[in-house]
Amino acid sequence: EKFLLIMTEKGTVKKSKFKDFDSNYKSLQAIKLKDDDKVVSVKTTSGKEDVILVSQKGQAIRFDETNLKAQGRSAMGVRGIKLREGDKVVGAATSRDETLLFITAKGYGKRTSLEDYRLQSRGGKGIICIKTTDRNGPVVGSSQVSLKDEVMLVSNQGKLIRTQVQGISALGRITQGVRVMNMTPGEKVVALERIAETSDDESNGASE
Repeated sequence: EKFLLIMTEKGTVKKSKFKDFDSNYKSLQAIKLKDDDKVVSVKTTSGKEDVILVSQKGQAIRFDETNLKAQGRSAMGVRGIKLREGDKVVGAATSRDETLLFITAKGYGKRTSLEDYRLQSRGGKGIICIKTTDRNGPVVGSSQVSLKDEVMLVSNQGKLIRTQVQGISALGRITQGVRVMNMTPGEKVVALERIAETSDDESNGASE
């Protein structure tokens, strides 16, 4: 059976059965949000995976999805991570891949192994996933990646860079990362997109 995981900016996570969204209607309510909260990530899962939530201030928590009870479409979900004042969730992942990529506002990034993140109880404060300072800025996003993937970064000034994941250093949790994108004064990264590896057949077909 498939499930849908919905994660919000304030650290809420909600699990629903995928079949609950089988409908001829154009739109359905997926989660009831609290004031000023918003959805930041949606994942489909097998129901037996680990969930990783990542915050703007460089905290991450990993917990077992089986500890989440499936809820109806109008439910509000439960706390996934306890955030510090002024912090918010900016990314989420599941345990399908072994490597996590983190990107900060000032163009820094790094890869870390999923093994570096021990399982914890849902609703805790988590552990440091990247050290955020004035030098590298807050976390703007994270993604599961493989070494054959590419990643695309976009700045608030419309600049775009596409780079290979394997060219971004693999570092420990308590590090700031390395320069991935050069920034001008006042510029910052606002979005990242994983470009997954494609097969040779797919690549050849696209070029014809």
